[in-house]
Order: sequence, then structure tokens, then C-alpha cells
Amino acid sequence: ESYQMLWQLNRNNKATRTDDLSLPFIKSIDERQDTLLPNIKEYEKVRLLKDQGKLIVGISLKPMKDSLINKKIVGEFSNALNTLSKRYEHGIHFLFFPFAKTPPKTDEEFIQSVINNLRDKDDTTIVSHTNPIAWYRAIKELTDIFIGMRYHSIIFSFQAGKPVLSIPYERKVVEFLKQFNKTNCAAVFPSQISESHIVDFIQRHSFVGR
Repeated sequence: ESYQMLWQLNRNNKATRTDDLSLPFIKSIDERQDTLLPNIKEYEKVRLLKDQGKLIVGISLKPMKDSLINKKIVGEFSNALNTLSKRYEHGIHFLFFPFAKTPPKTDEEFIQSVINNLRDKDDTTIVSHTNPIAWYRAIKELTDIFIGMRYHSIIFSFQAGKPVLSIPYERKVVEFLKQFNKTNCAAVFPSQISESHIVDFIQRHSFVGR
């Protein structure tokens, strides 16, 4: 995983797992001057869309071992994004963060399965898989709402103060979520995700159309 960077940046820390380092390090990011949002084309594109008044929804998806659950996730997200694009006349842009490249299917390949089913693919952007620490800045500065499966994407979006729909896929995510009781956050397991969960959450926290 690209989060080996956290080990490199904290190599003098005695924590035994990368996950142990993530939250305290992320909390210190705002004080660092070397973690500014980089000038890359995806960010410039989304910043322009945001300046034009579009709602930016960040999304992190992760393929599961169960092919039926994967099919459900792809189907429900595809339907939800098609519904939202039509309902809000392309006033929403979906910014995907492919956090991991682990086989047999990478996050980006899984995300592409969703995008392939969309009627308006121009309403989406996939962020290049580069510096994951800069992704915290991207989530904080560019997104208005976040829907996350990956553990670090959920930490990033909580720390950035965004409304978060979490899709916890393992215990460590559930344990992290137990620390919070926020009105602008919700959670649903991958096997239970539905188009209505996604659409209702975004509508509830959206300024588009108001």
C-alpha cells in the first residue's frame, strides 16, 4: 500500500502498525508546509468546477472478496450517480480516489466498473494515484461531501470536517466510527448499500438546487 509513506515520515515512531500512525499524523498535516495541494490537472479541473458552483462528492470504493457484493456495489453506485446527474442537471461532480492497487482488482479498476455504467461520464474524475498525504488536502479543499470505503479515506474526510457516508468493510473501520457521534455522518455495510442510501445522503447534505 502507498501508506508506506506514513512509515517513512514517522520512521522514528515506535508504533507497530501503519494504522496506529495514521490519525495522529493526519491531525498534524495542517501545520506542515510541505503538504499543500499539488498542481495537477485533476485538481485544477475540479477546482474550476467547484468555482462554477458544482457540488463535489468525493468517493472511495474498494473491491470485496465476494463477487456478489461487488456486483451490488457497482450497480447501486451506478444507479445512484445516474439518478443524481439527471435530477440535478449535472450540478454534481463525482471525484474518485483509488487508494490501493492491490490485486486481484485495483480500486481504479473497480471504480471504472461504475463509471462504465454512467450515462454522463464527464460528471466524474479519477484522481491520479500519487501522494496519499496530498489526498487529505484534496478532500479538505475540493470536496463538499464524502462517501468512503477505504479506512484512510474515512479518516481523511472526518478530519477534514466533511459529511461522511461510511461503508465499513472490516472491524478497524467500525471501531474508528464508534469514536464519533456526528449528525452529518452515516454508515451502511457493503452488503446493505443501496441507491437510496447514496442519493438520500447526498441530497440531505447538498446545496445544489436549494
